[in-house]
Amino acid sequence: MVAMRWFLRCIKPTSSLDADAIIDRHGEPFWLATPTSDRYPTLIELVGHHGAAGFVELSWSQEDMIENFGIMIHQSYRGRGLGTALLRALTAWLRRRRVVVVRGFVRRSDLNEHPHLLDWYARHGFTVTPVDSVVTAAFLTCNLRRRFGIF
Repeated sequence: MVAMRWFLRCIKPTSSLDADAIIDRHGEPFWLATPTSDRYPTLIELVGHHGAAGFVELSWSQEDMIENFGIMIHQSYRGRGLGTALLRALTAWLRRRRVVVVRGFVRRSDLNEHPHLLDWYARHGFTVTPVDSVVTAAFLTCNLRRRFGIF
């Protein structure tokens, strides 16, 4: 836990990812931040005045493709619109970087805890492909170029 506190103190609540704050349903501001200045960050945090509220993990397969991503909002911040705001900010940031395809995976444990998750991703432009007929897990794909037009 000591390492995590140090890590969070090193992240500034503003970043080059997006200068505009994400405002939650309670009016609290959050910013996207990365722990490094890498061109291809593997972690993007959603940081507020009281610390991290969530994060996105990214696995880049090439310059214009995210092979795997995952979004997580900490339990105490759920229900405030931050997941949707984070996904929208992420897709806007990826479009500016000319990323064409974003892929992800939803595990059974995520679906057990959040049964609406596949519908949520579908509403945000992702194609949901169940792993099996019982939908114990699913693959996610979003073609940003097709969804938002040529960039």
